[in-house]
Amino acid sequence: MSDDLQETVDIYLSAIAYDTLYLSSPTVRRNHPAFHRLLDLGTDITQHMLNRLGMEGRHKHPWVVLSWLFTVHGEHGPTIPREDDGKLVRLIQRWYVWAQERGYELPPREESHDDE
Repeated sequence: MSDDLQETVDIYLSAIAYDTLYLSSPTVRRNHPAFHRLLDLGTDITQHMLNRLGMEGRHKHPWVVLSWLFTVHGEHGPTIPREDDGKLVRLIQRWYVWAQERGYELPPREESHDDE
């Protein structure tokens, strides 16, 4: 993935995070114009999105990245038990297992999440 494309993705992520900072609705995130631009980029940005998931910590973009992963990979993504729904750390862990099983390289994760 080119540096320009990575920068574009990061700009979109930042725009979504900024515009939805105080909103908890995943629908609002998914309806954001920048989210639709990310969707247009397709699965080619999956590795970068996984990198962002590991780097961002709890105050940046993890919910935006998770929304993108669920939307793009949907039925081909990990199975999420009901008890893990809405639990950031557990959702990230499930996506990491899914990614490892498919040969994605995973970045080191920050350990600042506290919803386990």
